[in-house]
Amino acid sequence: MKTKIWGVLLPLLLLSLTACEADSPPSRSSDNNSAPAKVFRDRLADGGFGPEMVWIPAGSFRMGGAYGNEQPVHQVSVGRFAMGKYEVTVGEFKRFVKATGYRTDAEKQGSCYSYSQGWSLVKGVNWRDPKFSQSDKHPVTCVSWNDGVAYAEWLSQQTGQIYRLPTEAQWEYSARAGTETARYWGNDPDKACGYANVHDNTSKKENGFSWTHQNCTDGYAQTAPVGQFKPNKFGLYDMLGNLWEWTCSEYESKYSGQEQRCAKNVNENNNLSLRGGSWDNAGTRMRSAYRIVGRPTQRFAFLGVRLARR
Repeated sequence: MKTKIWGVLLPLLLLSLTACEADSPPSRSSDNNSAPAKVFRDRLADGGFGPEMVWIPAGSFRMGGAYGNEQPVHQVSVGRFAMGKYEVTVGEFKRFVKATGYRTDAEKQGSCYSYSQGWSLVKGVNWRDPKFSQSDKHPVTCVSWNDGVAYAEWLSQQTGQIYRLPTEAQWEYSARAGTETARYWGNDPDKACGYANVHDNTSKKENGFSWTHQNCTDGYAQTAPVGQFKPNKFGLYDMLGNLWEWTCSEYESKYSGQEQRCAKNVNENNNLSLRGGSWDNAGTRMRSAYRIVGRPTQRFAFLGVRLARR
């Protein structure tokens, strides 16, 4: 059974552009232009290891872009922190669920937004089955903001460290990795397929989306296993494309400081920022400054999560 998506929530999540600061197994691909990444994994109390994390150096950057909700462009300073080398994978999330018995919002509500002749709520769709093929190495999807926070809290308990969703400023600083171009590989969107899983020739052929696709071929119609494309200069993979990523920051249509901290006392009516674009996006949405908005319980087959750590 499908429910049409023209309610209040989808317009918030698919908003198109008009116009808690942190302290301080081998890579799957390489990029000669990337700085050496300081990668680590925290040991879990149950004897395993947490996700691969990369230390991000402190620094300042100009945050924002040319479109309305990317302004004002402003200088932001970011302290040293660690960022997930990859988006959280199905396998990593599965370990959390097995240990805790956690049920995602999609499982509790019995549905997740999936695509078939349009984006709609589809009964039975969740992170276990987003209605396209995934392995443990794919990024987990159909996860809400609440689900991402729950996973971060479990990791914090397991490791004794502080894991959480990144602030919006931390996310953009990490995605840019010292660049000032529209994308961390430059300004040409048609070079995306070397760096990101986007709505490309492959996606156009299999998914049949009506909107403009990128004129390149990345080989994936939906999600790709993490780490299949070139990383940015911080050694982070899939910062653009694959899945939209939740941040911990309250969304504002104009920047006024919320992008530099985590939202507090979040309830179902809060608006949270998402970054990075996904496998069904191309062009303008594949930029380091691009941002959309979502509610804490929303879940789509193009939403995922990447964690930060103090």
